[in-house]
Amino acid sequence: MKENKVDIRKYNFSQITSLIQLISSYQKQELHVFFNYMISCLETDFFLKKVLQENFGAFSQLFHLFVKEGYITVDSLTRFYYTYVLTLKDLLENQGTSSVSFNELVHVIWSLATTEDESLSNPIIPRLYERLHDFKRPEKPLTKEELLELYQLSVYAQDQIKVGRWPKEFKEVIPQKVRDVIEEEHSNFDKNLYGDVQVDIAKKLLKLRATFQENTKVSKSFRVDFKLLDVDKVILLKGKDQINPRTNELLGLYSMKYKFLSRRLKGIELIVIDIERWKQMDEEDQYAFLYNLSRFKESQGSGYNLAM
Repeated sequence: MKENKVDIRKYNFSQITSLIQLISSYQKQELHVFFNYMISCLETDFFLKKVLQENFGAFSQLFHLFVKEGYITVDSLTRFYYTYVLTLKDLLENQGTSSVSFNELVHVIWSLATTEDESLSNPIIPRLYERLHDFKRPEKPLTKEELLELYQLSVYAQDQIKVGRWPKEFKEVIPQKVRDVIEEEHSNFDKNLYGDVQVDIAKKLLKLRATFQENTKVSKSFRVDFKLLDVDKVILLKGKDQINPRTNELLGLYSMKYKFLSRRLKGIELIVIDIERWKQMDEEDQYAFLYNLSRFKESQGSGYNLAM
């Protein structure tokens, strides 16, 4: 595209969405260029309000993509987020929840939940979540990604009900037979991806005589790579497949998992170890890092730059 010097300003909104999705699939490292372009367009009102409403399905696809790839986060909401939410709010007021099609519904709710500030709940989320009870899309089964997002949304809903933000009836929004499917899908997904590093860390922890468990579930919903029993800490490993290379932040489903664990683990410290940084350390520093991690309840000592 650079060689052909295509002027994407001549594309309509739907065509731009298709192009950005294509870039994400084959040249993900260039996605930030198009994200910045969309931000610029929204800041200058290049896309009229009517255009965004008429192309809301495509707008929702881009919103989900940019959240999933870490360009829109709770700490960096950007103009894209605010324009999207305001457009959605207007559509809900004028057309109701049917303004979000079943093709986009799961992705939209998950994206909103992922970017929600815990201290300020988004009233749009429960309105859309309730619509899941009537979800029908016989022509297209739920994708693996949607199933995994539904699992995380079910955990999110449990948390909202527990603190009294949502009514208890919302427990039944997702039918039991669907909950069984998403739990199985999540169980297959939530596995260690870096077995060689996990084995290396486990051997070193054993030599340090640390007491720990591997691949154990905490808070009944999510797996951690290690649970250090004597110091009330859990460890997650992260690799390049799970992060935005520009920010080094966890992406998508992994980011949401971290958010859940951070909120649910009361009195337990959550440590994330970057496996690339781990591999760059010499063995002496690795032992020093694990010694401090497994001996002291409060983070201290050299090597702690491995942790988020």
